[in-house]
Amino acid sequence: MLAQIEQWIDKTNSEYVHQRICCDTFASEFAGFYPHDFLKTAFYVVVEHIPKPDFAGLREIGLSDFIDMDVAGITRAFRILCQPKLLNI
Repeated sequence: MLAQIEQWIDKTNSEYVHQRICCDTFASEFAGFYPHDFLKTAFYVVVEHIPKPDFAGLREIGLSDFIDMDVAGITRAFRILCQPKLLNI
């Protein structure tokens, strides 16, 4: 199942690659917390709906609440997917 999740992460990231925005735009906000070199390798994407893996195996091991949870953002593999409302914080 781990391989299936990793494939889903890679597929999801590739679907949004052209919409991603580099997190180094927040260098001043994160100064002293995240190194600038790290921020240059991290990206975020603004989406209306947060995609989550919905595999039967995940539900079978008790992760239904996580899959069905209403979230405004999620991170995976140096990518942050967030809803537009998070940009107004």
